[in-house]
Amino acid sequence: MAKRSLHPDFPVVSGRYQMTKEWSCVLPEEFNRRFEDDSLVIWRPGLTFWILVWGNDNGQTIEDRMRRIIDDASPARTDERIVSDAVVSRLMYRLAGDHEQPDVLSLSAFAFSNTGHVQLAAYIDDEKDVDIAESVVESLEFKT
Repeated sequence: MAKRSLHPDFPVVSGRYQMTKEWSCVLPEEFNRRFEDDSLVIWRPGLTFWILVWGNDNGQTIEDRMRRIIDDASPARTDERIVSDAVVSRLMYRLAGDHEQPDVLSLSAFAFSNTGHVQLAAYIDDEKDVDIAESVVESLEFKT
């Protein structure tokens, strides 16, 4: 695979990346990293992740938080999946591009623990990168 050009003015991250004290993910290749507003942005040409980490200040169950997010999600979503293990439940679905960027796919994902959740939006220029985006979501891990 040809090496992609990363932005020289931003840090490069890859492998297991510790996003917060509790949440990490695995980046299967090199990406740039920056913080914009309240979001962590991890990107390389053709694939961008916008990530927010939320607490569970109201003490809601994982099921209640997931139900609220599903109720608010776009009715145009496809490929919705829910996968759970002993610690984390993950929800992900895809959206096709909009009228401004019809060729850009997006993968919306949430990873829930009892104490909070990660909200991740991946913007994908090429269908071949969907597997990479999904692998990052599947790698989201919570440790206390």
